[in-house]
Amino acid sequence: QGCARCEPLRETLGESWVLLFIPALVVGFGVALGTVIVRNMDCPEDFRRGAVAAVAFGNSTGLPIILLSVIYSGVQAKHPDLMLDPMAYLPSYLILYPMLQWSIGSWLFGVGEEEPQPLLPPPTEQRAHRSSNSEE
Repeated sequence: QGCARCEPLRETLGESWVLLFIPALVVGFGVALGTVIVRNMDCPEDFRRGAVAAVAFGNSTGLPIILLSVIYSGVQAKHPDLMLDPMAYLPSYLILYPMLQWSIGSWLFGVGEEEPQPLLPPPTEQRAHRSSNSEE
């Protein structure tokens, strides 16, 4: 029943559904640890959220790829008859992780809470400032 081409995907998701929750655990523990570190290290107020985000999201995308590659090559060397490729399960992990980065990460960095401050004054103020300087 269903699409024959979809069967491998259905099998992979059926075997790796638990990996959908691991990013939430990793980020949750990272936020908790980052909060503890920020409170105990007396970080400046304007850097606290950034420090928590750095702990919560550090190496969480690239590290699983490297770990799975290294573990698989080590296991494959000892057990060449093993046909299980852990990289097939990586997409299950990487589905939720970017959503957490953009939702919790943007909250930690305070995106949308303050009006962005312009780097330069508006052009009319620049002209007035230039003309007052030229008169001196």
